[in-house]
Amino acid sequence: MLSPLFLLIALFGILNRPLWAAEFLINGHPQDATIYIDNQERGVAPLSVKNIKPGVHHLLIKKLGHLSDEQTVNVTHNQNVRIDFDLLPYAGILRATSDLDPCDIEVDGKWIGKTPFIGEIAIGKRIIEVKRKGYQSVREQMQVGAGTQYTVRAVMKPVLESVSPTPSVSTSEDRLLAEEYDEDRQEIEADRLRNAPHSARVFESPGLAAAPLLVTPEKWEKSWYEKWWVWAGIGAVVATAVVVPVAITQSGSQKQPIQFKWDLQPLLVQHGR
Repeated sequence: MLSPLFLLIALFGILNRPLWAAEFLINGHPQDATIYIDNQERGVAPLSVKNIKPGVHHLLIKKLGHLSDEQTVNVTHNQNVRIDFDLLPYAGILRATSDLDPCDIEVDGKWIGKTPFIGEIAIGKRIIEVKRKGYQSVREQMQVGAGTQYTVRAVMKPVLESVSPTPSVSTSEDRLLAEEYDEDRQEIEADRLRNAPHSARVFESPGLAAAPLLVTPEKWEKSWYEKWWVWAGIGAVVATAVVVPVAITQSGSQKQPIQFKWDLQPLLVQHGR
């Protein structure tokens, strides 16, 4: 025997449902596709829609990154209609956020919107960049597949302005002073060389700033009596002095030998001895 409470609930349900009402049972892939009936959003799949009036109804099922599915359904009184669908993926899905909205979003260098953003991007290798003036760009590279969702969470950091070094005013002045110093040094050196004795000239290697080499008379010449050619000359003179008298005596043309007198005083005076 049915209780009075159960009969009351059943009666309330019958009275509140029109006898002509139909019902849509919608299910398919992907599960979270959005369902539109007669241009009105009714929810996401899987979905049961009641109190559908008899007649022709237009259904639109769509999801980002997938091709949409459109169907036309004709229902009669008190009919339950099952609707299946299978959406074909063709693009990737990008969801981009930042801690400082709004920021510009670029895909492969092309602007597509501002954060927060959700939309479709072409499949393949893509470079996602989140930008804002005065902040460092956030850049990610990804391989985008059809029907797959990708998330970029950008943490924007301010650009640290690089302080360029102030050009030193003294730099050009120092260079000018150095050039003037080199010119003065060369003039002083030239004057000193012109006025210095031949035996005390200063020699420098071209292009080197090493200490000059001072050449003294001792470095250029030895004492006159230490030179080999001096003694070679004296030996030749002595040999001539000996050989000539002997030869003349033997020939009988001269009775007295020829005597040679050598005065070395001028030579000594010339070399400062």
